[in-house]
Amino acid sequence: MVTDPVVRACGRVLSDEFANADLGIETVARRRRVGPPVLARRFRHPLGIAPRRYLAGLRVQRGLRLLKETDHTVSEIAYLSGFSSPNYFSHLVRAATGLSPREYRQP
Repeated sequence: MVTDPVVRACGRVLSDEFANADLGIETVARRRRVGPPVLARRFRHPLGIAPRRYLAGLRVQRGLRLLKETDHTVSEIAYLSGFSSPNYFSHLVRAATGLSPREYRQP
C-alpha cells in the first residue's frame, strides 16, 4: 500500500486523466508542488516503476482494449488513448505484445 500522499495523488491524476495527451509528469509534479525528479523518485520507490512508464502503460492498456472493442483506426485509437504520436503508440504496442496494432486486432 502506498502511504505517500503525493504519490497517491499523482497516481489518481494519472489514472483519471491519462487520455489527455497534454498530461505529462511535469504537469502532475507542478500540481503537487514538487519537482519532476522528486516526484519520479517518490513514485518509483513504493511502486517500482517510473511515473512516465506508469502513464504509458495506462495508455497502452486503453489502446489495446480499443483495438479489440472498436473499429477506430490505429491513429484514432492512439489519440483517444492519450498519445500524440500514432507511431509511438504502435511502437509501445509492439513492445508490450510482440505484435503490431493491426496484428493484435485480428481475431
